[in-house]
Amino acid sequence: MISTASRVGTGNIIGVATAIAVGGPGAVFWMWLMALSGAASAFCESTLAQIYKVKSGDEFLGGPAYYIQQGLGKKWLGVLYAVLLIGCTGFGWNTTTAYNMSAALERV
Repeated sequence: MISTASRVGTGNIIGVATAIAVGGPGAVFWMWLMALSGAASAFCESTLAQIYKVKSGDEFLGGPAYYIQQGLGKKWLGVLYAVLLIGCTGFGWNTTTAYNMSAALERV
């Protein structure tokens, strides 16, 4: 469930229902537009991950911190990204999910 939530996200589940309820049919158009740009950025991210992955023994290592570090040539930026991602994973996403769930249950 955590793996699915990290890719799909509560914004895609709760946000769509809220947008349609509040914004009406016009919200669907803007969601389609954002879905196209999101798909394009996800494709670019996956491509960069394949280009800049590093072989370490029998394993491959990679991800955003690696391709920031190698593609831009700035190790400090890759390290900063990794540290901020750890903080966001531990606090940011959990609080956003808890808030969305409590807001949804408040209306019931």
